[in-house]
Amino acid sequence: MLDLDINLSDHLPIFCVFSCRITGCGDDVVNSSIIKSPSDDVRYFRWDHAPLGQYYEQTRVLLEPIFAKLDAFDHSVIGSEMSASDKLEIIYNSVVTALTTSANLCIPKTRRNFYKFWWSQELSELKAAAVTSSRAWQQDGKPKHGPIFQKYYSDKLAYKKRIREDKQQETMSFTKDLHDALLRKNGKEFWKCWNAKTGIKNKCIRQVDGIADSGTIAHNFAEH
Repeated sequence: MLDLDINLSDHLPIFCVFSCRITGCGDDVVNSSIIKSPSDDVRYFRWDHAPLGQYYEQTRVLLEPIFAKLDAFDHSVIGSEMSASDKLEIIYNSVVTALTTSANLCIPKTRRNFYKFWWSQELSELKAAAVTSSRAWQQDGKPKHGPIFQKYYSDKLAYKKRIREDKQQETMSFTKDLHDALLRKNGKEFWKCWNAKTGIKNKCIRQVDGIADSGTIAHNFAEH
């Protein structure tokens, strides 16, 4: 049983290690209980948690030399050794590389549901205060009364209360945004809001006569 100072729940976690020898089973059988969806490990740029000022500065540093090349290109005579389209293609690829490099350097990249979308800076501060008072309470022998216990209890209560309020408020706001989008019959805005909050995207596989391959479907239609 682990007594962690960062655990502000009323329940304590239990940590167990088991060793066993399994014979006569293939890897597929042994690992069948831990199969994950491919989407579980897909990572996305989280622009909502990004230091945009740092990103803008990084893009400025990388894009300025490209802009100089583009400016020189505008005032130069295209030689026979390279066509204008080839030069523009090089500049275009340089811009894409600069933006991609800047994003990889500055923007956090996590799984879709890594962050709680209702989390706020105030919640981070309340959690830090609750963890600090919890550590002080544990170091003092976990008293059941007194100022240290009261501080620990009040910080923990304030933190949990604010979590419930923010989760409820965000849910109400999310529901209201979806409701307004439906009233305006704006399907695109509705699904944009839905995907931003849930990250759930269902892929629709079109089938014609049981065939899902688009090339085969087009060929069969042409034959028909």
